[in-house]
Amino acid sequence: MSAMETTMSFDTTAYADNWNKLKVLVESLDVDVVKSVRGNKTAAVRVRRGLREAKKLASEVIRDGIGLTKAIEEDKKSS
Repeated sequence: MSAMETTMSFDTTAYADNWNKLKVLVESLDVDVVKSVRGNKTAAVRVRRGLREAKKLASEVIRDGIGLTKAIEEDKKSS
């Protein structure tokens, strides 16, 4: 099995989807961070909530990346 086939057998779409969700989430927090700095308490709550979600997504991205790396390494060992 080639590295490309290993990549195909590993769920790379979840990896890419989670990465894109994380980017969109961080970008969406930008406006609320500015509002929070200006003293808007509700915006600060939204930022904290968003950062908790970003932490969860970042963990998923890390887990997916490790799985992808392991799948490629296993393929190299078996070749």
